[in-house]
Amino acid sequence: MEHLEIKAELREKKGKELAKKLRAEGKLPAVIYGENKESVALTVSLDDVKAILKAKMGINTTLKLKYGKKTEDAMIYELQYDYLGRDIIHVDFKRVDLNRPVEITVPVHLKGTPIGVKQEGGFLDFITREIELMCLPKDIIEEIVVDVSELHAGQSLKVSDLDLDEKYTLLTDESVVIATVTTGVEEEEEEVEEEVEGEEKAEPEVEEKGKSEPEEE
Repeated sequence: MEHLEIKAELREKKGKELAKKLRAEGKLPAVIYGENKESVALTVSLDDVKAILKAKMGINTTLKLKYGKKTEDAMIYELQYDYLGRDIIHVDFKRVDLNRPVEITVPVHLKGTPIGVKQEGGFLDFITREIELMCLPKDIIEEIVVDVSELHAGQSLKVSDLDLDEKYTLLTDESVVIATVTTGVEEEEEEVEEEVEGEEKAEPEVEEKGKSEPEEE
């Protein structure tokens, strides 16, 4: 299990001006909370936060967060970005108990080319790209790789089809579709039906307008 150490500083002041000054210095305002303890305002290095996100487990990386005379186990709980969605402006850390399960979001990656694509003229539609799990911090995984090579046209792979170890508890609904192989035929039929329905609805309107003209004369 990856376990990074991050140094932080206690932050007494708050406000937009201070936050702007910190960001100009390559730092970020942050806070740590959870585990029935008081929240603590902190300052962390932007480079350290980027290092966490680039780590193998990404945002699911467990940390040793050091500030003052304390060292606490934590994870990034939330990142706040600027209005353009590019620059990080604030970080929320959440304390974790290494002996208790935590909730994580894990990316899903597909492996293989479905039979329905290679031999049956279908198209692979990748619908759900991440799922939510609960597990102990030491069991956090980087990704979930799913083999879709046996999918035929018209078939789907759902969350319930995932072969997960018992140490992982699914939080995402099992009926959620991860990937499906479509043929495009159903879509064409639906478009034709919509066009026909649209024409049928339009005809009565023309007739009604035609009936109203003599009455006006």
